[in-house]
Amino acid sequence: MKKLCLLTGACLLAVPALLAQNNRSAVSLSGADINPCTPASPCRSFVAAIAVTNPGGEIIALDSGGYGPFAVTIPVTISGAPGVHAAIAAPAAPAMTINAGSSDKVTIRNIVMIGAGANYGINIVNAGTVEVFGCLVRGFNAFGIFVNTSAAMVVQIDNVWIADNTSAGIFIEGDFAGVNSVRTTVSNSSLYNNGDGIRSDYGTKTVITNCTIADDSNSGVTVNSNISTGLSADATIEGCTISNNNMGTFVGASGTNNTAKMTLSNNLLSFNATAVTVSVNGVANSFADNRFAANISDGSPLGAASFK
Repeated sequence: MKKLCLLTGACLLAVPALLAQNNRSAVSLSGADINPCTPASPCRSFVAAIAVTNPGGEIIALDSGGYGPFAVTIPVTISGAPGVHAAIAAPAAPAMTINAGSSDKVTIRNIVMIGAGANYGINIVNAGTVEVFGCLVRGFNAFGIFVNTSAAMVVQIDNVWIADNTSAGIFIEGDFAGVNSVRTTVSNSSLYNNGDGIRSDYGTKTVITNCTIADDSNSGVTVNSNISTGLSADATIEGCTISNNNMGTFVGASGTNNTAKMTLSNNLLSFNATAVTVSVNGVANSFADNRFAANISDGSPLGAASFK
């Protein structure tokens, strides 16, 4: 009996240790995944650090190096330390997949993602809010950032550099059942040499401000609703430079009762083959303060949006 009690006591003492989690975890080029992932004893990979981090906690890359793809399933902040080149090369799977709870907040900051054969840089499937700040996303076979969700989600993208992605720099798709919408803000960012710079499809409400969107083989900004029935895509573009694209902007919808709308304010559209293309079931309105310069064609006429 005494031995059993001693054993039971030992087991009880071990349980808290097994369940111990970090509010702040760390990864390092010199770390090891058998470590507890604390700043004093960091792990080598984000995968190991996520496993021992409390929901709502933080994971920091302490020094420059490659850390490998990972998935996020909890509310968490993942950051490269100031001045650190925290990189993820993605040969097959996305650099990161975000599939957290419907009320969870996930923040990604100061991470470099390089495509080495993968289709997506950041694949956003589910969360309440996703924030992407200060990152570089380059060279993926499909999309740099792919928002593909049926959830009512807020996505905030600020101060990112997104380049050389084959299909789109940022591609946003919402709920094809028409119940929820994705509300996305892209601000203070540079998007270069993608298929589409930013594409906002069905079930989306998108605001794009103070961005440079250039050198895209298809369109700088595409607003399109083309699946199911009765769905909408709506985007406002404010204070952006949109240049050297095949189409500066495109708006259109196909399918039954689908609509697409784009509102332009205080943008510079220059050196595009066609500055504005309005297709079937598309609406493009302007506050009459946009500037068109040296496009081969300024394209479709714009409707009037009134100041209030």
